[in-house]
Amino acid sequence: MSRRIDHGALVLWLPLALLAGCAPGSEDISHWMVEQRAQMTPKVTPVEKPKDFKPLSYTEAAALDFQSAYYISTDVGCFLAGLISLWLIRKRSLTAHDSRRWVYAGACLLTSLSVLIPSMEKGWPLLGVLLIIGAGALALFPCYYSFVQEVSAHHVGRITGLLSMWVWAVTSPLHKLFGWIADTTKSYDEGLVIAGLAP
Repeated sequence: MSRRIDHGALVLWLPLALLAGCAPGSEDISHWMVEQRAQMTPKVTPVEKPKDFKPLSYTEAAALDFQSAYYISTDVGCFLAGLISLWLIRKRSLTAHDSRRWVYAGACLLTSLSVLIPSMEKGWPLLGVLLIIGAGALALFPCYYSFVQEVSAHHVGRITGLLSMWVWAVTSPLHKLFGWIADTTKSYDEGLVIAGLAP
């Protein structure tokens, strides 16, 4: 039975093992990493979809590579939100609150690129737009948490919990609506457009 390593352990262990000389040799490190990734990747059974759905037909390897790129893009969006906020404060002399408002507005513009999805075909332009939307989506969160702290410095946890509960209470019934839209239009495009315009 093959040994499974979780993502966090692999990320922490590999650099230390390379430094200590315990990891596989440099000539076969990429092969070893591919094997580890294959062991960590869950085996997903494809969901039955109506025949009229627009197939994207990306290979599994391409889909996994894009998934990694997407998560990196979202992390970059989060970091850029903070860096741009600082830049606006230092170079444009905005208040912290105003800089966050500008960053939040910019992130909303990025997620609004979802309106382009229905008109795009499979390929790099579509994937690029999805990466930009992901960066914009995660750039919203640092601003949101900062805004929560401005509401009450003494009850940050309580306010965050109440707002999070409210968001889930409001959005959870929308899953049926998005399912109905996907079933009716035979496409997920409209749901992605709505989600991108929501912020």
